[in-house]
Amino acid sequence: MSRTVEMHLRCLRVVVVRVGDRSFSFTAGESIHTESSRKYDFDRIDTLVLKAGRRLEHFWTDAKERFAEVGLRVMSR
Repeated sequence: MSRTVEMHLRCLRVVVVRVGDRSFSFTAGESIHTESSRKYDFDRIDTLVLKAGRRLEHFWTDAKERFAEVGLRVMSR
């Protein structure tokens, strides 16, 4: 099973941001989409890893097993 998560920043007031020589204006209440990610259960991760020709090397998780980081290794041919 996978779940999609989107992260957004929402302006509480009018904001002008300068990046280099450019300016970007945001209105109060405007949303800025900052991230899209998919969340998978362990079985789905294992299947995706094998299909990609990788091997699950490490699986680190929090105490309640809600979040994980995985370490992969390319499988020898």
